[in-house]
Amino acid sequence: MGIIQNIRINKNLKMAIGQLEGILKMILTKRDSVEVSDQLNAVQALIKNCQNDIIKDEITLQIEDIVATPDTVDRKAKVDKLVIFIDRMIK
Repeated sequence: MGIIQNIRINKNLKMAIGQLEGILKMILTKRDSVEVSDQLNAVQALIKNCQNDIIKDEITLQIEDIVATPDTVDRKAKVDKLVIFIDRMIK
């Protein structure tokens, strides 16, 4: 993973952790369900962004590896691995 992307993922995950702690306090203090739900949606968005960044990075790395592989049999195996990865991510 690139350093900038790593920094962004770490920042977003730490923010999500903070929001989850805040949501727990909201629940314990019996805050309005709509407010709690809004905060849960915000956490889900942060986590989804992290997942998307990780997926983009992995696909980029795998494609670079495929392009750099001279052996056609090895390249085909790597393409198959990428297809399996993509298939898992879209389910």
